[in-house]
Amino acid sequence: MSPDDYRMDIAYDPRDQIYVVTLPEWEAAGHRCKTHGNTRTEAVQAGEEMLRFLLETAAIEGEPIPQPMIEMSA
Repeated sequence: MSPDDYRMDIAYDPRDQIYVVTLPEWEAAGHRCKTHGNTRTEAVQAGEEMLRFLLETAAIEGEPIPQPMIEMSA
């Protein structure tokens, strides 16, 4: 699996003026996974870094890796 296989939800937080990233598959598996960026581009980069970290850590520690969600569009 690679970071590209996973979904990132990105929302703007007007109070803190940042873009917040959540990782649904990892949160569904019990991980608290949020990161952020000052711009949408920074948020995407932070999300990709978090995904790489989660995948590497799970592999090293022998923890289960969540399956990517599959979304079909019309």
